[in-house]
Amino acid sequence: MKALHVFLGVDMRKSHDGLVNYAKSKRVDLTKLPEETACVFISSNRLRIKTYSYNHVLGYLKAPSYRPFDLSAIDEFPRAFNKDGLMDYNKALRAKLEKALARKGRLQERCL
Repeated sequence: MKALHVFLGVDMRKSHDGLVNYAKSKRVDLTKLPEETACVFISSNRLRIKTYSYNHVLGYLKAPSYRPFDLSAIDEFPRAFNKDGLMDYNKALRAKLEKALARKGRLQERCL
């Protein structure tokens, strides 16, 4: 799954329907997302993230210890959500790091 649209500075008090309406105001129809895609909504302080996937599943993540999320791994966020709607943020960061190392040719086959 990949992030198709990313919205920054979103009011995270919005409900499921509120996010759909917010996306519509930005000319994105969440009900017609292509398969294996998701939209990522990020609060202005980067402490909360919600994803809305093509199959209408909403995932939510709150930053631990009030440290803002590293948005450089944003493309990995949709893949890091589990089926129960919880996100493994470390999984997203690990995937980002693995891709970066693979691009530089330094990734060796081993268990991480």
